[in-house]
Amino acid sequence: MRWLRVVLINFLGIVLVLVFAEGVARLVEPKVSDSSNPITLPDPELAWAPHPNGRSHGVSSEFDIETVSNALGNYDFRVPPDADGRRLSILALGDSHTAASGVSTGQTWPKVLQADLERSGVSAWVHNGGVHGYSLDQYLVRLRRMAPIVKPRVVIIGFSAATDFYDVGRTRAGDFVYGSDIGRVYFSLGDNGELVEHRELVGKRLGREDGTTPMLSLARLRSALERLALYRLFKRSELAMWLAMRLSTTDEALWPGLDTALKIDLAGEDRRRFDLASKLIGRIAEESRGVGATPMLVHIPYLAQVYDSVWQSSFGSVPGYDRDLAGKRLGDIAREYGLLYVDVYPAMRDYVARHGGEWVHYPIDAHPNVTGQRLIGNAVFDVLSACLKKNPELKPDGCR
Repeated sequence: MRWLRVVLINFLGIVLVLVFAEGVARLVEPKVSDSSNPITLPDPELAWAPHPNGRSHGVSSEFDIETVSNALGNYDFRVPPDADGRRLSILALGDSHTAASGVSTGQTWPKVLQADLERSGVSAWVHNGGVHGYSLDQYLVRLRRMAPIVKPRVVIIGFSAATDFYDVGRTRAGDFVYGSDIGRVYFSLGDNGELVEHRELVGKRLGREDGTTPMLSLARLRSALERLALYRLFKRSELAMWLAMRLSTTDEALWPGLDTALKIDLAGEDRRRFDLASKLIGRIAEESRGVGATPMLVHIPYLAQVYDSVWQSSFGSVPGYDRDLAGKRLGDIAREYGLLYVDVYPAMRDYVARHGGEWVHYPIDAHPNVTGQRLIGNAVFDVLSACLKKNPELKPDGCR
């Protein structure tokens, strides 16, 4: 009995410590609060879309931000006046790295780009069509929605190395990375490698019986652990990264999107994701040119690419990965499908090296901070301004 009492006391002590640690982790992790309007609304084709005229106040240990959407549902303070033939209309597509998490609406890279263009004497409006949690599938549908309204002459894909090679081609309950129970338009590859559009899940709520993921899979375990702030905090530690690289399986990597982007030899699911992402980028480029717009692809790098300590604790600690490979692969895709290409990776690496290792991402939230967003916007401006000098009329193929 005495032995049992010692075990119970120790067990309760561990539980209390973990509960306390969870409470502390919830206090320090980024969170959004004080929303005067919902920031998104349900959408049958997209699963969710930004709330028109929404406003949200986000407070965390790392930032204090204001997020605003305009009447078009883009992250901006207002809707610009109708096009007058002189203003350059630009549509930026992307996920939370573009929308963007961790910075206020006026500090996102699309708004940095707009300010840079205005300072250079180019009248421009950059519509921030990025949406938190979106995938390449949703970028394409969003382009189709927004192009007739904003009439872009440039369409920019803000490609997130963190997720955009991973969150594609997901088709069943529990399989979509975000909003796993919400149906939407999605794309797959046909037998001959062609892009196939699927609409059978549009407007549906997906139940568990619709999925085929095993109940005890690593995906379900990770999904359950993600509800714990302590786990979310721990998984970014160097120890967690070191362990994850050694315990990960083919399809359950530490950062699946970045895993595909940096893995030297692609096979199986990695190859399928890469090929599907490439085809989706190509289709977005094709449909952008179809509405008279010049397509651009922007590589937005993630933590392991930018910071030596994170690289060495994760992908750099095991063989089979190349830190520079994501930018090279995206550059190849851009050349194949005729997109202007912007690789932000060198600019971020250079900034960190010149500023004594200063981070351009939030360490906990992991999205680019104000400096990181500025670097993205500046890098896009450099490429676009060079294109404008060469091709003032922005003919779709005039800068290739």
